[in-house]
Amino acid sequence: MLPTVADELDGLPWFGAANAAPLISYLVATAVAGVWTDRRGAAAPLRLGVVAFALAGAASGLAPGIVPFVLAPRGSCPRSSARGSPGS
Repeated sequence: MLPTVADELDGLPWFGAANAAPLISYLVATAVAGVWTDRRGAAAPLRLGVVAFALAGAASGLAPGIVPFVLAPRGSCPRSSARGSPGS
């Protein structure tokens, strides 16, 4: 699907960045949410993750070109925050 989006937005040179952006944001969000979850519990990070995911999806879907598509905030709902800390 991403190659089609990149082609339709005339942004094939940005394909690598469009593919890497969600992965990088997932890595950062997982690390932050993991620490937050360990300290405060899973409810707040999970709620924020759901809201951020919905907003990022809307921003990506409404992007008029490839640059806003790549730079749209990428929210993720880290699976680690839903499970709690290891050993629990």
